[in-house]
Amino acid sequence: LLHEKHGLRINIIRITEGFEYVALRPDEVDLESFLLDIFSACSTKSGHSALVLDKETVQGIVTTMDSEWDKICLRVILRSIFSREEMTALGFDPDNLPSMTERVKFVVEEVKNANEAAADLVKLRLNSKKEKLEKEIKEKENLLQKKTNIWSSKTLEEIQSEVQKLKEKVEDTEGLLHSQPTESNYQRKRQMLKLQALSNVID
Repeated sequence: LLHEKHGLRINIIRITEGFEYVALRPDEVDLESFLLDIFSACSTKSGHSALVLDKETVQGIVTTMDSEWDKICLRVILRSIFSREEMTALGFDPDNLPSMTERVKFVVEEVKNANEAAADLVKLRLNSKKEKLEKEIKEKENLLQKKTNIWSSKTLEEIQSEVQKLKEKVEDTEGLLHSQPTESNYQRKRQMLKLQALSNVID
């Protein structure tokens, strides 16, 4: 492509630092003017809103973070973008970054595992609750059959009311069991269990 005599007519395009692209130059299109217009429009749009990540700005962002964990995550993310030398220029010690990266990977994996475990645990607890309610319903219904001609109508009505309430709880529990993981009531239970599972991971 780049041979002085035999190469094709091309443009070498650098869009971001470290990334270069080779584009064939068609005869029908003034590719240079076309690309200049695109880059000019991009630089104009981004010039007013882009954040310059120099040392002062990055360290300023770090100081706004309350937890050490957030600061570690920021360092690891920046390291995936910048070189070792650039990280030093931004005010970070690059020697600490490999261990931080491994720690973040570990926690991310634990979060994933805890999320899956929490979903399973929610279903397990809901099934256990349902079985307990159904057992209680059966006991009360058996009691009603035995005491129908013995207890007063008021007492029997109270027990029937209790049975009805228990059946409603069973229906609610079944609704949670068949709900989608994205639904809010299911999510609240799963989030609570996930937080319990992760309580010692980050510390």
